[in-house]
Amino acid sequence: MASTAQSPCWNCGRGDPRQDFFCAVCGALQPPPDGSLFVYLGLPAAYALDIAHLRQLIRERSRLLHPDRFAAKSPRERRLSLEHSMLLNEAGRVLGDPFRRLSLLLKMRGVEAAESGSAGIPPALLMEMMELREELADAIQDNQPGRLLELDRAMRQRMDRLLADTGAWTDANWTREWSAEEKDRLRRSLTELKFCDSYLHEWDQRAGHLKDEG
Repeated sequence: MASTAQSPCWNCGRGDPRQDFFCAVCGALQPPPDGSLFVYLGLPAAYALDIAHLRQLIRERSRLLHPDRFAAKSPRERRLSLEHSMLLNEAGRVLGDPFRRLSLLLKMRGVEAAESGSAGIPPALLMEMMELREELADAIQDNQPGRLLELDRAMRQRMDRLLADTGAWTDANWTREWSAEEKDRLRRSLTELKFCDSYLHEWDQRAGHLKDEG
C-alpha cells in the first residue's frame, strides 16, 4: 500500500484510504504521498535495503503508473502519472546507490557533507585528497595501467568499508537522537565518502577503458 493516510480524493472528494496510489472509490490516480522516497515506496528508512526487492518494486510501480497507461485519462491524471514516473526514476537512482542512499538518510537527520572548498573539510582529508588526485593524474600521464587499477581497487575498498561502517551505525541508531559530536563525525565520514565517489567518477571518466580492455 502506497499510503494509509485518509485524504480526500481530488476527483470524487471521498476520504477513503488510497490503495496503490489510486482512489479506492473512483479509481482516479492520486498525487504522490508526502515524505521521503522511502515513504513513497513504503520502505523502511534504512541503509540496509533488499536491493532486489527495491528493483522489483520500482519495476512493478513503473508498469502500473507509466504515462502510456494514462494517455486517454484526464489532463490531471496524465500530469500525475508523469510525477510518479519521475519519482520512481529518482528512487531507483538514489535508493539503488549505496552512497546516495546513505546521503539521503543522513540528510533526513540534518547531516550533509561539507561543500568543496569550505572550512568544514578537515585539513588532513583535504591534503590527502589533493595528493591522491595528483597520484591519479601522474599515473594517467605516465601511462601506468597497472598502477591505475591499483588506485581504483584501493579507493573502492576504502569507500565500501566506510559505507558499511557508517550505514550500519546509522541503522542501529536511527530511532534515537544524535549528539552534536556524533553528527560532526557523520559529517566527516560523509565528506570523505563524497570525495571517494568523486574520485571514482573521475577515474571512470579518465581510465575506465582499462576495465573494458581487461
